[in-house]
Amino acid sequence: MITNNQPHNLPAEMAVLGALLKDVNNTNCRQALDLLSAGSFYSMSHRTIYGAILKLKNQNLTVDLLTIERVLEQQDDLDKCGGFIYIGSLLKEFISFASVLSYVDLINKTSQAREILVLADAIAEQASITDPDEIIGFIESQLKQFSSQQSGKETTHISAFSESWVDQLEQRTLNRGGFTGLATGIIDLDKRLAGFDDEALIVLVGRPSMGKTLLAQDIL
Repeated sequence: MITNNQPHNLPAEMAVLGALLKDVNNTNCRQALDLLSAGSFYSMSHRTIYGAILKLKNQNLTVDLLTIERVLEQQDDLDKCGGFIYIGSLLKEFISFASVLSYVDLINKTSQAREILVLADAIAEQASITDPDEIIGFIESQLKQFSSQQSGKETTHISAFSESWVDQLEQRTLNRGGFTGLATGIIDLDKRLAGFDDEALIVLVGRPSMGKTLLAQDIL
């Protein structure tokens, strides 16, 4: 039977949340968002706070103490998470951006350990009343699911991507010039890139005196 003393690492969870509150746009923090889901956290408070961070980030809004407080208040979850004082204390748990991914790995490993314990508990309960072949099939399917969730993200059905791509195609068709990004004013370049993406970081690279400055000025 599963007890409340399940594998967890609260200091690692607090350190990651502190880093995200410090600078969610840091390279390692952005990668952490890709590797974690709310369910990766053991603490329900941490799950809720992480969910609020994701909500703001997905809406391209600022992530800081005040915006997190507002989101949690709107969800009636602020007191459940320890209030503004606890959220602020997470910043004190920040150690370094360099260590964020190491803590993410610890969080995901303890999360998987909890899932394995839940699976073992379910198998133990069904072993005496279920056909062994069915149990073996169930175990195999669960192990495959664990392997597919190594990234910490839930699986997304391909239809979600196809619908998004169809929307982009329709938008490009309706848009003059066939692209949806920011036009550079250089026809051949726009045809190849479909314009600059709104969130893209554009870097002009070339040897000295090759016209980088002139190109940048031309685009501006």
